[in-house]
Amino acid sequence: MRIAVQLWLALTTRDSSSTKKAKRPLLEKTVGKFTEALNAIADSRLRAALLASAVLLVFMIIHFVRLFLPADLSAGDSQQDYAAFYGAAKFALSGAADNLYDPAVFQEAIGAKTTLLWLYPPPMLFLLAPFGLASYGLAKTLWVVATIACAYGIGRLASGARAWGLMTAISPAAFATLFVGQVSAFFALLLTAGMLLAEKRPVVAGACFALLTLKPQYGVLVIPYLFAIRAWKAMLAATLFSLLMIVASAAAYGADMWRDFFDSLLNGVHAAYYQSGGHPGRITLSDAIKAAGLTAPPAWALYGPLVALAAAGLFTLAKHAPRPLLIAYALAASALVCPYLFVYDFFIYNAAILIAATQAPSFKSAHAYALAALWFAPIAPFIGGSPITPALLWPITAIGVYVLYRVARTERPAAPAT
Repeated sequence: MRIAVQLWLALTTRDSSSTKKAKRPLLEKTVGKFTEALNAIADSRLRAALLASAVLLVFMIIHFVRLFLPADLSAGDSQQDYAAFYGAAKFALSGAADNLYDPAVFQEAIGAKTTLLWLYPPPMLFLLAPFGLASYGLAKTLWVVATIACAYGIGRLASGARAWGLMTAISPAAFATLFVGQVSAFFALLLTAGMLLAEKRPVVAGACFALLTLKPQYGVLVIPYLFAIRAWKAMLAATLFSLLMIVASAAAYGADMWRDFFDSLLNGVHAAYYQSGGHPGRITLSDAIKAAGLTAPPAWALYGPLVALAAAGLFTLAKHAPRPLLIAYALAASALVCPYLFVYDFFIYNAAILIAATQAPSFKSAHAYALAALWFAPIAPFIGGSPITPALLWPITAIGVYVLYRVARTERPAAPAT
């Protein structure tokens, strides 16, 4: 890269004027800093693979209208998930007491015929209500900008380098999120920040974990992780903030909404959607089993052992692994054990990969390629997705988590300075 830059400078600075001479050191300094940031990932194979995310710019240009431009809310079934968030925002402002988890009520709240469902707990309405004051076009614009900012924040926080923040913002996970119209980057950022800050900034971490209850499937391993690292203050803060959100939402929207939420989990749209056939973009163990033509067992029988195995890995690594690599494994394992995870949720894997890639000096070839495959997995449903996609992609996620476990188990904490 340096050779290319120097050649370019030689070809474009033949004029010896003082102005061009002044620009040359500034450009060299800027490029040097960017190159240094890229080199935060020491393993050249993995670094090159992740840099290939730049190809996603082509996908974003092709789908520019859908990804970035406001749409007409009345377009119907073609709506992105932003329509669901906007409908919930309008519902929150209306003071309606109906069951939002009833598909008919939710369609009325959106104001358009749609197949979208409302699957979030009541406190989510606090987060969305302000967007109901804006037009749909403005609300979508704000969500798009926020998604890109959160994606950048995930990469920046996980790697410590702005360059990798930029690459995360154009990663396959970012494309999938913007294409579907999701806000998952915000919750992935909360999970990443909470795990990174649990020991040093426990109150902030607790607030992050409390907000994470708005997308509760992300937090299946949060409590085992906090126990493993003995982050009691973060656990207490998370509990108090969560209770406050529950009480506030019950006061604002009525306790009946919580009843409706739990009814939906057990017998309503949540339960029906979990038991539905494998979705090409929903990458979970249950969907992988269904995509293979088999019948998935009940959620408790399927995910109980999986969560227990992942939690055991946390406690094992907490004794031996450097803390950043433990966090990388904890993040990836949290995604793996989710009973409800789409390709737009793969920012969690992005964070895990970047933490490991910037902390481990090198990887075995097979490990580097496995992590690269995990990074690019979210694009698969958009370039050849089929009902069997989950059966192909879930093993990639499982292998990636195993690789992160092995890397964390192999590395040893740095000796304290003397």
